[in-house]
Amino acid sequence: MKRMPMLPVLLLPALLLTVLAVAGCFAPKAQEAARNWRPLGVGGLTLGELLAVSPCVKNVIWETFAGDPGQTVVRASVEYDPAQAATGCPKRAKDDALATRLFLILDLAVTAKSGDVAFLAAKAQAYNAAGYFEEYWLDIGVLADITAKAFPIPCADIVLPSYLR
Repeated sequence: MKRMPMLPVLLLPALLLTVLAVAGCFAPKAQEAARNWRPLGVGGLTLGELLAVSPCVKNVIWETFAGDPGQTVVRASVEYDPAQAATGCPKRAKDDALATRLFLILDLAVTAKSGDVAFLAAKAQAYNAAGYFEEYWLDIGVLADITAKAFPIPCADIVLPSYLR
């Protein structure tokens, strides 16, 4: 019986890994691209790092959705402590109720081929204890607050209207 040369057998895994890498199988996923995006440029912190040190943050959840052709939408749902956030706000009116739960929803578009990240939308959601909520649309200025490590939700958006109490 003739022995098969070992060199082709040993090179097969390396060849397979090379083919997969060239095909883009190890390219960063959209969620990783969004987390690692540096809004202030190469020398700045990543978005994931900035959200982790955002004032009053309790938790960050990352999700991925299908977007326009060639793009993926990555959503960061950032939960904040409303009581802690309210300490930096002016005194509330007598009828104002502080939210029980408070979220910043940040949507980003990630281009499939290049991995470029772009701001799509942001909104604040303030919930009462029963789960009813009010939603407030925010603009791209929320990214400036996040990069400045400032609380990104306006004080007026952490209270609930009287009909939700």
